[in-house]
Amino acid sequence: MASEPLSAASDRDIHDAHIYDRLVEDEQDVEGLLAYALYKKSERTWLRDFRQRHGRAPVDPELDEFIHTYDSDDLGRLRSDGEQRLLRYANEFVDIQTPEIERAAVNAAIGTHFDHLDTAHSGRHAELMNTLAASRSWLRGILEAGIAQIVVTLATIVLFFSFVAPSIFEILRKIFQDQPPPH
Repeated sequence: MASEPLSAASDRDIHDAHIYDRLVEDEQDVEGLLAYALYKKSERTWLRDFRQRHGRAPVDPELDEFIHTYDSDDLGRLRSDGEQRLLRYANEFVDIQTPEIERAAVNAAIGTHFDHLDTAHSGRHAELMNTLAASRSWLRGILEAGIAQIVVTLATIVLFFSFVAPSIFEILRKIFQDQPPPH
């Protein structure tokens, strides 16, 4: 717009200031600043389209026509759009940060309550691990117990038959001898 006369640039600056003042309450008004940015985007699009259609920049009356198309309803819509965009951005940011926020909240809320338990638990855990490492493995213990049980069972059977077997064999022989042979 360097080719525009100074008066047109000044009129435009005055109008821009008027639009800015209607959209932005103060420098901390992020929604208003976003609304003004949306207005400027719309103005740039209109200027680009005008140049493409006419092959030239608009003159003052044509620019005034665009500027005056923004009434209170249009400015309200721009402000509402700015608020929605800011809210959408804030929601997206919170969604992205939620896992980290939750993790930090849990750590802050309960992390210190269990610090003393963690220390005691880790000490007891180390003690148990050392005891297990020093002792024989549990599988070896099970095998030894199984073999011992088999040995005891066999010894019991041998002892039982050593005392009882002679008399059982004697009883069975007498029963079968006294019987007449089958015909």
